[in-house]
Amino acid sequence: MKTKILTAAVIAAMLTLTACGDADTKTSSESKADTTTTAAPEESATESATEEVPTESAPAVETTVTKTTAATTTTEEIPPEPEREAFQLAPGLSEKYVDFDNLALEFNGQIFRFGEATVQDLLDAGVELFSDELDDEVSSSHREIEAQVKITDRYRATLDFRAKGSDCHSARECVLTRFSVTIPHELDYDILSPNYGEGMVHTNIPIVMTMDELLENSGEPTKLYDGDEPGFKICRYKAPSILYPDSVNSCTEVKFDFLYNGLYSFYIDICANK
Repeated sequence: MKTKILTAAVIAAMLTLTACGDADTKTSSESKADTTTTAAPEESATESATEEVPTESAPAVETTVTKTTAATTTTEEIPPEPEREAFQLAPGLSEKYVDFDNLALEFNGQIFRFGEATVQDLLDAGVELFSDELDDEVSSSHREIEAQVKITDRYRATLDFRAKGSDCHSARECVLTRFSVTIPHELDYDILSPNYGEGMVHTNIPIVMTMDELLENSGEPTKLYDGDEPGFKICRYKAPSILYPDSVNSCTEVKFDFLYNGLYSFYIDICANK
């Protein structure tokens, strides 16, 4: 009985192993089939990717060469600027623009020194003085007067006269103490003449000059500084007063105002404030 049971168990075990082997074999075959089926599209894609693509040749590009010829230019000669008219110094006046020993005016060959020449001296010489103070009965006894004189056809200068000592009893006895002039700069400065008009009052100072020319002629001033307005330079030369030599408050002064290196105004004053 035991022998039959063992034999039956062995047979059952063998049948089970046989069934498992068939299943494994089938699964392996199916797997191979699946692998083959999946690989087919990859080969097709590879073949498509390696197909030759026809290339079109680029059309020929025409090249245009432009030749340029250098233009010829002509230059016109610019004429040189005309030289400034030379300053004509009146006979009897100092060549030095600032000369405290020879401060004077000239008119038709006559010399009128500061601190000495009177109003009457200028009138007797034929100088035309423009002043209402000489004709007014009240002001004719004043100890200070102001008048104007022509120095060119375009400009006038201002003259101041003061009493010299207690012996002066009328305006005509006052002596020359100050000469001042301003050069209008609305005109083209470069075309102005440095000279005074013929038959008119002269000084030894050109009415057109630069600050460099002044310094070269008369040396360094007592004071040199910038003016209150842009572009102005002030040169002041000082010495003891000719009219009041013992005064501690007065001096003789020659002052120049330059605007951008061109003379704008100047004065000679023998009793200026220190």
